[in-house]
Amino acid sequence: MQVKSKRGDEVRLYCDLEERVEIGELIEISEEDRSVVVQILDIEQDSELILSGEKGREVLAKIRLEGIGGESRVYKEWSGWFPSTPVLVKKVSASRILAPNIWQESLPLGYERNSEELFQVSLQNLRTLNIVAGFRSENLLATLAAILCLKGYRVIVFDNTGRFAKLIRRSFRERFRRFTVGDEIKLPIAELGGVWRDFLSIYGWTEPLITMFDSVYKSFKKSKSLSFKSIVRELSLRKDTELFVDFLCSLNEVLTDEHDEINLGRHVILDLSKCDSPSALLTILHRLIKQDYNFLLINNIQALHVPDLEKLARLLISKKDAVFIDIGVDTEASVLLRYAVNLFFTGPYNRLLEDLFPLLENEEPLLRKLSSEEFLINGFLTKNTPVILTMLRPEDFLG
Repeated sequence: MQVKSKRGDEVRLYCDLEERVEIGELIEISEEDRSVVVQILDIEQDSELILSGEKGREVLAKIRLEGIGGESRVYKEWSGWFPSTPVLVKKVSASRILAPNIWQESLPLGYERNSEELFQVSLQNLRTLNIVAGFRSENLLATLAAILCLKGYRVIVFDNTGRFAKLIRRSFRERFRRFTVGDEIKLPIAELGGVWRDFLSIYGWTEPLITMFDSVYKSFKKSKSLSFKSIVRELSLRKDTELFVDFLCSLNEVLTDEHDEINLGRHVILDLSKCDSPSALLTILHRLIKQDYNFLLINNIQALHVPDLEKLARLLISKKDAVFIDIGVDTEASVLLRYAVNLFFTGPYNRLLEDLFPLLENEEPLLRKLSSEEFLINGFLTKNTPVILTMLRPEDFLG
């Protein structure tokens, strides 16, 4: 394999026709003790190029990481450097480049594409924001929930479909307590003080309205007469608040004035399938702020119908909690697929997605090449390098 050209962060490579390459694979291009890692996005199957007198194919790749050092090479965000005279071009496994500390306990997430090599991560690395996308990526969340339960970690699942429990293996299912939000549990309004501003902002309410609500909320709380009805009644007396009050009233299904909250347990599934979208998101943000669980898993995020996905993405990123979000790619024309690509997959997250337009297509080719048994994972644990994995087998984590 040889480098043909480079333009920006795109690299074109020549490879022999006999050499097997797959979309999503990582290639390391080295020069002495420095390298860049590129990821294959497209293979021009129909082109026959002359490579050292032989026929070959052209491969389109995108630079993901930069490596520095010898045998104990460290990989970091790409600085813009590129080898002037590449000495070695070779395939590398995601496990080797993104591997956790070998002295730490590791968990398997899946098999690297067309490989029997397990992609494993440390529990420490797992405790970050990560995105999962695939036709059956909800199954990965169920497997992950079972593994974390087995390891004794506190896990909470926000189930927007109502079917998540059925995806967990029966031997683990009984360890999870399941509650229907709105019926069996509600959110104590006294605990939502740190949630309201972010929540209302995501739904596009103006700053004056949010400030007004915040003032009324704090006033009633300070006087120890806090209740949802009293807040709504006070706001309804203000000018031009009809639509805002109607929106707040829609949340009544999940709110309570009671202060005593149910002890949910160490492993819990909150069924949000009967909630309206705003109520479901308020429930998620409540737990995100409380930080009383080691891992939060959210399935079918498109069911939330959030009008401002950018603000939601920024909020999740800023918290830097152990959140796994299942996006899914079950419809070819899904608008959410575009949002997923642009808001969640364009990283690095520490830049807080400053440049959203024009539409970026860095990972969309990878998403569209997924088979039904594959999923794509990206986030802090993968150094913002999307990795394509195949589903685990039960014996991989049951021992």
